[in-house]
Amino acid sequence: MTDNNFNYDSFVRNPPNPLDIDNLSLQDSLFSSTSLTSLPRNSFNISSFNINGLKMFSHNKIELLNNFFSLKQISFGDVVDTHLHPKQMHFLSKRLSNYTVFSSVLDTFQHIRSSGGPACARQLKRQVRRIFSFDSVTPSQWDDFSVHIDTLCSISPTIFASWHINRMCEYLHANIIAGANAILPARTVGNDHIPKLPKDLETLIQHYRFLNRVVHSIKLLRKHPHTLSSSYDQKWSGYLPQLNNIFYMYKSTFPAVPTLPSSLFSCRTDNFNNLFQTLSHASKLLRGLHLLKEKEFQDSSIKAHLESRDQNFDTDISSFINSALFRSHHRIMLDRVFMDHPTTPQLLTDPKDVSDAVINHFQHAVPIKSTPPSHISALPDRWRSEYSPMATVSPDIYSSLLSPPSLEEWLSTVSSMPNGEAPGPSMITYEMLKHLGLITNSLLLILVRKCFASADIPDLWRQAMIFPIPKPHEWRCQLKNTRPITLLEVIQKSFVKLFYNRLSAILATHNVLKGGNFAGLPGGTCRDLLLLLNLLFTMPITIIPLFGFFHKTSPKHLTQLILLC
Repeated sequence: MTDNNFNYDSFVRNPPNPLDIDNLSLQDSLFSSTSLTSLPRNSFNISSFNINGLKMFSHNKIELLNNFFSLKQISFGDVVDTHLHPKQMHFLSKRLSNYTVFSSVLDTFQHIRSSGGPACARQLKRQVRRIFSFDSVTPSQWDDFSVHIDTLCSISPTIFASWHINRMCEYLHANIIAGANAILPARTVGNDHIPKLPKDLETLIQHYRFLNRVVHSIKLLRKHPHTLSSSYDQKWSGYLPQLNNIFYMYKSTFPAVPTLPSSLFSCRTDNFNNLFQTLSHASKLLRGLHLLKEKEFQDSSIKAHLESRDQNFDTDISSFINSALFRSHHRIMLDRVFMDHPTTPQLLTDPKDVSDAVINHFQHAVPIKSTPPSHISALPDRWRSEYSPMATVSPDIYSSLLSPPSLEEWLSTVSSMPNGEAPGPSMITYEMLKHLGLITNSLLLILVRKCFASADIPDLWRQAMIFPIPKPHEWRCQLKNTRPITLLEVIQKSFVKLFYNRLSAILATHNVLKGGNFAGLPGGTCRDLLLLLNLLFTMPITIIPLFGFFHKTSPKHLTQLILLC
C-alpha cells in the first residue's frame, strides 16, 4: 500500500536515509519477481515528476539530477522535477506509485518520454572539456610530444605549401591536438564540481547497501515463508559469492568470518532466524566501519584544506584571503535563459533556443550606433587631418612590414608568449607551440608566411570562444547579469604579436608617434605622467590657485586632461 499523505516541505528539508531498510517494501526484495533485479543494475522506475524551473539555485539541482541519471538506468513516464535531491527521488520511487505533481505558476514544463533503458534529458547533458596538466609534464614527455607530432606531420612541405590556408590550418590543428591527447597528461572537467569520495569508501558504501538489501530480503522471508521457491534459491546462489567476497574483503572487521548456507531451503527449520541474525550483525559491523571511514575522510579533508590555506599564506595570498573570508567563486550554467520581456517574459530551456539567445545577446551587447565612413574624405574636418597621411613620414618605412618572417623570428615570438593562458576553440596552448618539433614548426612557418603574403588568415582563426562571467550580483538566468571574456586561437595571437613587434619597432625607430600619442611602444613609459599626477595631488593648494581645480577633479578626469595637454 502506498502512502500519498505526507508533508512535502518537511520531506524536501529532511530527506530520509536511503540506507534504511525499514523503508523498503515487499517489492524491494532481491528475491521478488518484481524486484529491481529484472532491470539493469542500479535502476528503477519513476512515474511522474514536474519541473520547477525557476526555483532558487535550480541550476545546481539540475546538475544533481543529471549526475543521478548518468549513474542510474532510469525509466520515467512524464515530467522531471528539478528541485529534488537524488536520494529524495530514490525514496519517492519506493514509496509512491503516483507521485503528486507539485507545480507553480512559474513552472516551465518539458515532457520527456522514454520506453525504457537509459534516459537523460538533452538539456541536462553537461559540457565537458579536456584540460592538460602542464605542471606535471616531464622533459621526456615533451620530447615524446615533439617527436610524435613530427611523425604525424609527414606531409611534403611542397605539397603542404600548395594547399589553401584553411586546409593547412586544419591539418596542423588536428595533428597538434592528436599529439597532445596521446602524450600529455590531462583530465576532463565539467561545468560543475562534485566532491568525490575515495574509491575504497565508495566501494564500502556500495557493499553496505547491497548487504542491507539482502538483510531486508531475508526479513521478508521470515514474515512470508510461503513465498520461498526454487527461483529464490537460485537467486541466493548468485548472491552468495558476492556476500562471501564482502566478508573476505572486510574480514578484519568481523570477529569471525560469517558462514552462510548454500541453500535457503536449509534455513526453513528455524524460519531463517539464524541467517537473519548473522547478516544483521554483519550489516551493523559494516555500518560502523562505514561511519569510521567517513569520519577519517572528513578529518583528512579538513586537514588537507587547512594545510593548503597555510601554504597559500606564503605562496598565494589572494587564495588565502578568499579562503579566510569564506569567499566563493560565482558560477553560472547556461542550461536556461530568462527573457525579461516587459509583457511576455519567457524562460528558455531548449538547448537550441538557449544557444540562439546567447549568440544574439553578445552580438548586440555593444550596439554600433553609427556606420564607419568609407573613406577619409567622409570624415569631419576635425578628424580628417588626424587620419590623413603625415607628410613627414615616408611610406617606405613600412616596406618590410609584410616580408616573410624567418624561422628564428617566429620561434622568438612564440617563446615570448606567456604560459598558463587559456586556449582558444582548438585547445592548443602556448606550451604546445613552444615544444613543437622542427618538422611541425617548418610547416607552421609556411602557413604564417602564406598569411603574410595573402594578407589573410584561416577561417579557424576567426572563431573564438566566449565565456559569460557572472557579475557580482545574482545570475537569475539573465544574460545581462554577465560579462563576456573572449578566447582566441594562440597561433593567431602569436601571428598578431609578430606583426605588432615589427610595427612597434618601426613606429619607435622613426618617431612616427610623438608626445603622448602612443601606448606600449619599445622604450615608452608612463613614468612622467605618473610623476606629474603625484605632484599635482601632493603640492599645497595655496601655491597656485589653479591647483585647487585639480584637487577637486577626479583622478580619471585629471588623467584625461593631462593626456590632452
